Amino acid sequence: MPSPSSEGSVKVLIEILRLSRERNRVQITDVASSARVTDSFAKRVLTDALIENDNDWISLSPRFRISLALDIARAGRLSDSARVLTWQEFGRRGFKPRRM
Repeated sequence: MPSPSSEGSVKVLIEILRLSRERNRVQITDVASSARVTDSFAKRVLTDALIENDNDWISLSPRFRISLALDIARAGRLSDSARVLTWQEFGRRGFKPRRM
């Protein structure tokens, strides 16, 4: 999956993760509205991120959510990336907190 390059693209990906945190499926229009971009821009970001949609609905697997979060972190938004994941998602992938 290519890394997001623009701030708008990163915002769309963050909103996809944020909105899908509690729900199985989210609508592209909700993502676009939350990210403050047009529906067509959000659809283009989804296509670039290899996210398929079903009649303007998006569903992400837990593994793909982690992959997206890593891409967001690589784009310089680590704290936003971590905020949109649940602790269970970190645990499923074997992430361990650093000891101080």
